[in-house]
Amino acid sequence: MQKVFCTKSQTTESPCPFKGFRLFMSEESNKGGSIMKVQFLPAMRVMFHHKDEDRAPVAVFRPYSVLNMEELEEHAAHDSVGAVLELGERYYFGLGVEQDPVKAYPYLVQAADSGAQDAKFLLAECYRTGTAVAADQEKYLTWLSDAALGGSWMAMLSLAAVYHNGDGVVPDDAQAFSWTLQAEKAIRAYWDVYSRPDFFDFGEVLHRLLNAYLQTVAQLSKHYVEGIGVEKDLKKALSWLEKGKRFAVNFTNRQSVLPMDDAIADLRRQMQEEKENR
Repeated sequence: MQKVFCTKSQTTESPCPFKGFRLFMSEESNKGGSIMKVQFLPAMRVMFHHKDEDRAPVAVFRPYSVLNMEELEEHAAHDSVGAVLELGERYYFGLGVEQDPVKAYPYLVQAADSGAQDAKFLLAECYRTGTAVAADQEKYLTWLSDAALGGSWMAMLSLAAVYHNGDGVVPDDAQAFSWTLQAEKAIRAYWDVYSRPDFFDFGEVLHRLLNAYLQTVAQLSKHYVEGIGVEKDLKKALSWLEKGKRFAVNFTNRQSVLPMDDAIADLRRQMQEEKENR
C-alpha cells in the first residue's frame, strides 16, 4: 500500500492530517470546574491506497513522531497543531535533535493557544522549573490548571500532588483525591482511542498509559487505605488495585502483574489482620 496524505482542500467530513484529531468526552463536574470537554490528540489522519484500484482507500491515524523534522515543519506551516506540538516536544526533551527548551517554548505556546493540553502541561513545567523562562509559581499553577481542565492526565496527577502537598495552594486532600480520580477516567478514555484498530504505531503511547494507569489506581487505593481526602475503606482500596490488575492483564495477556499482585497480597493481609484484631 502506498501512503498518501490528504490535502488541505478536503471537506470537513474527511478531515486532513493538518488538523489533527480531536476526542470528545462527556463533561464531568469538579470543584475546580468542568473538565474533559474536548481534548486534542496528536494523531494525523493518513489515507492508505491499495494497489488494487477497485478497493476503497482506508483512513488510519498515526503519531506525528513518525515524521522527520522536514516533514514536521511542512505540516506545522499548514497550521497542524500536532506537528507544532511534536516540534516543541522534540526540542524540549531533545528527541532526535539537540535539546533546546528555549527553542521549544514558542512551539509549545503556539500549540497551547490552539488547545493542545499536553503543550499547556509542558508550559506549566517550564514555569515550575524555570526552564526557558523565569520560574513563576502563579503561572505554573495557571497553566497546570488549564491543562488539567483541558484533559491532560499528566496535569491532573500533578494538580493532585499540588493539593496534597499544599504547593502554592491551601492543602486539600479532597481535591487531591478528586483530581486523581479524574486522571483515572482520562487515562482510560485515551486508552480507548489509542487502542482502536485504526490507530497505528501508538505502542509507546499505550505503554506509557498503562504505567500511568497502574500508578494512578495505586494512588487511589492509598487514599482509601489511609483515609486521605476520603473515608478509610480497605474494600474500596482493594477494588482499585484489582481494577488495575484487570486492566494490565487485558493489555499484556499475562495472568500475573507483579506490582499489582504484591500490592493486592499486602492489602489482603492488612485486611485480615485488622479483622482479627477487632
